[in-house]
Amino acid sequence: MKPEAGKMFTIGDNIISWEPPYDGLSHVKIDLYKGSDIRMCIDMFTDNTGEYIWTIDETDKYEDRCDYQIKITMIIDLETFGFSSQFCIGIPPEIVDKPEPLNITFIVIVIVLSVVGLIYYDRKTHKIRNWFKK
Repeated sequence: MKPEAGKMFTIGDNIISWEPPYDGLSHVKIDLYKGSDIRMCIDMFTDNTGEYIWTIDETDKYEDRCDYQIKITMIIDLETFGFSSQFCIGIPPEIVDKPEPLNITFIVIVIVLSVVGLIYYDRKTHKIRNWFKK
């Protein structure tokens, strides 16, 4: 069963694969475990083709750890299941730590305009001062 031990799953498409135990079992359930605890159900009812593409989105919240496992359970026989080896889920640092340039530019513009507005605002008359006044 894959993922193999130590394999790193990241944002995007990740392949889970297994050997169906015998013919006649047409659907499986796929769960994600973190340590010995179930973290989530990846798919409650999917075809038993021996392969599943699991897409991890940027907004998904996973701890960067290496104690995740996949459990495949046969739907018609819940006693027939298997676990993958422990693997890692990690979000690349360039995606987590890199702010969007547009947001930074917008924040800087707002701050500069606020400061300029405070400098040229006359509190007595409640009007903007003449920029060209000597």
